[in-house]
Amino acid sequence: MIPSPAPPSVLGDARVAPLRALVRETDAQTLAEQLELVAIPAPPFGEEARGERVLERFLELGLADVGRDEEGNVLGSIRGAEAGATPLVVAADLDTV
Repeated sequence: MIPSPAPPSVLGDARVAPLRALVRETDAQTLAEQLELVAIPAPPFGEEARGERVLERFLELGLADVGRDEEGNVLGSIRGAEAGATPLVVAADLDTV
């Protein structure tokens, strides 16, 4: 059996370099937003208030298709520049446990 080639590293992709630079430049703002979110109580099965703020923030940022699924997870999407490109999924957990 011929081994399949290793998948390309997203971090090494030159198209990602501007985004990585932006992440570094906005680090203080990102940390401030994280502190705002974690200050909203979100016990297990009680994440509604935090989820509402995340939903509002997604809308403020201009994400598309923002909403909640049947479990209460907040979802949104950012359209890529290339039609038919492989999607990149980013996920996070809202509760504090």
